[in-house]
Amino acid sequence: MPLTNSTGRKLSHKRNISCYAYERDDGLWDIEAHMTDAKTFSIMEPFMPPLKAGDYIHDMWLRITVDRQRTVVAVEAKMDAKPYRECHGGGESLNSLVGLKITTGFLRKARARISKRHRCTHLAELLGPIGTTAHQALFNVNKEENPVRDGRDVLNSCYAYSETSELIKRRWPHLHVTVSADE
Repeated sequence: MPLTNSTGRKLSHKRNISCYAYERDDGLWDIEAHMTDAKTFSIMEPFMPPLKAGDYIHDMWLRITVDRQRTVVAVEAKMDAKPYRECHGGGESLNSLVGLKITTGFLRKARARISKRHRCTHLAELLGPIGTTAHQALFNVNKEENPVRDGRDVLNSCYAYSETSELIKRRWPHLHVTVSADE
């Protein structure tokens, strides 16, 4: 379902983010994100290579390898296009994520491990999509080890899983909270 029609407008910037999850032969999982940014006009700025309309100002990859419990075991970042030559070092600080588990609070904990002055803002932005991609990919992976799901791990994590939602009432009635008409 597309968005409603907007007023007259002209495209200025285009960002694409794609995420991929791969189960590896060794039992680990590679969660990858690829981001590109392009302008619809040429850019001539000091300290940057000249860019024609449509050229990528950012073309970046981030791979986080996790185990079955979603614990980060390795991180790799690559930049095929970047605005400044100094940008290439911005992915190194992401190695501090090794040992962190992708679960509730992952993004907050990840940002706490990486100082702003040592990180690439754009690679750090990919941590959110990588976290949700990991969750989607590994949703049923440990089901045989943990077959009973009582819903507490998802309660209040989104609108549909709100403790007052009809979904919670149907799926996990023991978690449903009755709200008074005044709330």
